[in-house]
Amino acid sequence: MLGTRLRYKSRPPHFSFCPAESSTANIVMQKKLLHSQIYRLRRLIYNIVTPVRNKIWRRQCKYRDFTIISQDCIGGIIYHRLKMKFLSPTINLLFLGANFCKLAEHPAFYFSHNAEAVDPAHSPYPECPTIRIVDIYAKCPHNPSAEDAAKCWNRRRTRANLNHAVIIANTWDLLGDAALVGQLESVPLPKIIFAVNSKQYHGDDFLYLGKKFRQTNIDQPPRPLLKAGTFDNRVRLFEKEFRFYKLLARKLRK
Repeated sequence: MLGTRLRYKSRPPHFSFCPAESSTANIVMQKKLLHSQIYRLRRLIYNIVTPVRNKIWRRQCKYRDFTIISQDCIGGIIYHRLKMKFLSPTINLLFLGANFCKLAEHPAFYFSHNAEAVDPAHSPYPECPTIRIVDIYAKCPHNPSAEDAAKCWNRRRTRANLNHAVIIANTWDLLGDAALVGQLESVPLPKIIFAVNSKQYHGDDFLYLGKKFRQTNIDQPPRPLLKAGTFDNRVRLFEKEFRFYKLLARKLRK
């Protein structure tokens, strides 16, 4: 309206008429929209494909009563994919270094004992819930509390079938220690040990990850394993590197 005074003598500082800034903002918004659409498409495909893939894997795995003594959460992932009851107390736990070697060497002894929650003030891993079984410690990154993790161990330890068991471990959670790797190799149970460096580790028990897995330190997980990915129940990158149902069948036949 003529004669109306402008409220601002100059443009508000938060408002810009610069074409370049406006164009950049539009590009950013378009990229975000595109990423959102791609995510929704991937999620849709995943929700369709995953149940079918898991069903195929369940049919191809002939064994249904085996115990996985797992160093990390891969054992739980495999049981979940195969839609099997958790026949191991190591589900969702992480055993580092000598703690796992002791467990692998004497599973019957440790499976016969209850776990107890460890006070963070006295835990070797104060940043994470921790349980103790006799003299070994386990981190519990997937449990809401150490008390909950102890209850899970105590409930599942009686289900273990050590006459039909396989050990699954990796070199980085053994802290890249050659002595600990050798100690685990000497355990008489069937084993699958993930490794990145095929020049450093040799033998039938080792499973070497592909070239896309890069490891900066021997006691740290390979790089792609550090990326959480998009979906909670996704097929992990390391799962694409081996057909676990065939490998388990081969190991369990021994």
